[in-house]
Amino acid sequence: MKQKIKKLAFPISFLLLLFVFAKEAWAGFGVSPAIIKNEYLKPGSYFVKEITLSRSDPVEDLEIVVEPDLEEMNQWITFEPGNKFIFKKGQKIYKMKAIFDIPEDAPYKRYSGAIRVKAHNAGGPEEGGVSVVKGARLEVNLVTTEISLADLLVRAITVKEDVKPGQLLEVSLLIENRGNTPASPRAEIAITDLNSKHLETIESDVVDSIPEMETKEVFARFRPSVPQGEYFGVVKVFLGSKVLREEKVVFRILGAVPQAEKKQSASIADVVKKISVPKKLVLPLVSGLLVTAIVISLTLFALKTKDKKKKIILFASAAGILLISLTVGVTLLVLSLTNKGSEETAPLAKEESGRIMGEETEPVEEAQAEAAPEVAGAETSEPNVEKFIPLVVEDEAGEKFYHIYEKPELESKVVYSATEGEQFTVLEEVSRWYRVELPIGLTGWLPKENVKRVD
Repeated sequence: MKQKIKKLAFPISFLLLLFVFAKEAWAGFGVSPAIIKNEYLKPGSYFVKEITLSRSDPVEDLEIVVEPDLEEMNQWITFEPGNKFIFKKGQKIYKMKAIFDIPEDAPYKRYSGAIRVKAHNAGGPEEGGVSVVKGARLEVNLVTTEISLADLLVRAITVKEDVKPGQLLEVSLLIENRGNTPASPRAEIAITDLNSKHLETIESDVVDSIPEMETKEVFARFRPSVPQGEYFGVVKVFLGSKVLREEKVVFRILGAVPQAEKKQSASIADVVKKISVPKKLVLPLVSGLLVTAIVISLTLFALKTKDKKKKIILFASAAGILLISLTVGVTLLVLSLTNKGSEETAPLAKEESGRIMGEETEPVEEAQAEAAPEVAGAETSEPNVEKFIPLVVEDEAGEKFYHIYEKPELESKVVYSATEGEQFTVLEEVSRWYRVELPIGLTGWLPKENVKRVD
């Protein structure tokens, strides 16, 4: 027994030392996609595939070495930014490109191979330690053919929600051409009201062509004849007679913006006509004007007469009338202010009636409003849980697509449709969602229920 222990002591000690002095490996290094596949390449064509490198712990610089093992294809392929580059500290995501330039004289056949991506510490191994190289392998399967093929995949359909008068309804189509020849789809929209009553169907204006082996955003533009309001629309995208995808959208036709009123020069008569005088002030104003006319008349007569007695009497009369009118006017003003004050205190008296011994009583409506949430809360004590149902869309050929959303909500816009088996790099995990990097340069939210495997 002691001899067996002695025999095992050396290998166990060696493994322990290796564990203690070994350099820590980089966690979570990965490459996406895991396979580069294209079965419709023509000789002389040009094919670009974006490769995403990712890591979860960017604590140091990594030197990336790309080693193709593709036999004949080694002469066709180049990499951007090159076969060697630095994955800098702090970066979690790095995108590189594999560029295939198929020769004009390439034979028609199937080609296969692999691309190895290795990562190691840019500073080299530490003294006295063991260096571990992380790496990944991408499979490559390409086929050259003389067959021309237009294979379009509609990744996303979005609509400009608000349409101003005179503008066209613009629908954005994100389309990938997986074929080997340029193709131009067409689109139509069936417009219904909010009760799903069909109003009209319109075909699109010209949709741009999508080059082979590329993903491109193109636009379908429609001129609806429906009036102002909110509508549903079912957008269908065709290649020939084949329906590539259809999706329901919502949009609004806005009303005309009212023009600003033109400034016109107004005459004095127009201004006078627009002046509104309260009925209570009509009598005082008329009386004031009459008194003023009388005073002015008496004053003019007094100035013209030469009889001193008449002049004194006229001046005295004018002064007396003026004094009396001022007295009456001030009295009426004081009375009107007194009445206004009593009117303002009336609501206060009503408010005071709602108070009992210094305590305020709540109005019935407010009490009911405060009680309502409690009742509602009793009925809906359980929080609303968003039900996730894996949303799978199938085209006529039976190919499945999985929706990726703009926000972690099933009601948000679909920004990408993933194919069966497509792989993504996870940037963030929130509750029942993954935020993933999309090959179109955007990010989106993927429900966990649609994920079959996490590497």
